[in-house]
Amino acid sequence: MRFAWAVLAAALLAASPASATVFKLVQADLVNGIAKGKMPPAVTLAEEGATVTLEPTTYRGGEGEDADVYPAYRITVTLPGHAPFVVPADEARLDVQGVHVGVGRLAKSDPAPVVILEGFSGGMHCCGTFQMIAAVGDAVKVLSLDGIDGGPGDYFARDLDGDGVRDIERQDDAFRYAFASGAGSWSPPVIYNLRNGALVDVSNEPRYARVWERYAAHVLKYCKPSNRFERNGACAAYAAAMGRLGRGAEGIRIAVASAQPIAGFLPTRCRVEPGKDGGCPEGQEVEFSGFEPALRWFLDSTGYVSDSAVRGLPSPATK
Repeated sequence: MRFAWAVLAAALLAASPASATVFKLVQADLVNGIAKGKMPPAVTLAEEGATVTLEPTTYRGGEGEDADVYPAYRITVTLPGHAPFVVPADEARLDVQGVHVGVGRLAKSDPAPVVILEGFSGGMHCCGTFQMIAAVGDAVKVLSLDGIDGGPGDYFARDLDGDGVRDIERQDDAFRYAFASGAGSWSPPVIYNLRNGALVDVSNEPRYARVWERYAAHVLKYCKPSNRFERNGACAAYAAAMGRLGRGAEGIRIAVASAQPIAGFLPTRCRVEPGKDGGCPEGQEVEFSGFEPALRWFLDSTGYVSDSAVRGLPSPATK
């Protein structure tokens, strides 16, 4: 359920910071450009004193006989008071699918705008990519976030809590396939702010309580027993939202009462530190005996619950 929570975003928005923004899809016919030996012309966007130029080009990928020519954009960003900056290529982004370009200030008082580049990696179930180009002191830096299931967003950063600062909205795909299939999984929102030259996860700050209240109310509809399609994914996301609100015990109680008793998907715990590839060494996986112990462990280990009423309760035995 990629960005299902974003359906609620319009109801969450207070007055956005009063500065001009642009968010536009740039998508030229790069493939035919290679075939015809003539690439499309460069595209330049300008807003708030910043310019972004996307110049169609090619790069060579692969080695030896497998090497091939691929279309891409050479992206140059010029922020006010800074020299032109060539953005390092996002290797995960498939430029032939287009690049969503956003330009604007995150707050009215910011000395310079930021540039946001979002794209798509290609593939059946993946991935929306994200880069932010921002002035940090005297330098221009690229700040990246991990890819998320689905594709790029549809709009520039928006102010979710009414404090005059635009927030970066992503989603937590750790929930995908943890309690349900991909189609039955719900990925709770993750909210970032730009602070001291870094993108900081601020999802747990009390000022976003309204975001979590709306999300909990929405996803609870799909956690109810009347939903016979893999409702455990929705129930896990509901409990996570309640945990963000400091009501983790209540959320877990409702989620467990509503969940399907026979869970086709459950996360596993690793007795030791996962390897470099993120996998658990053979023989070190611990399987949970049911939905409740798995949910308690998962929410605790991912930081969604902090209240002692939840963390202090013993988990039922694993197997």
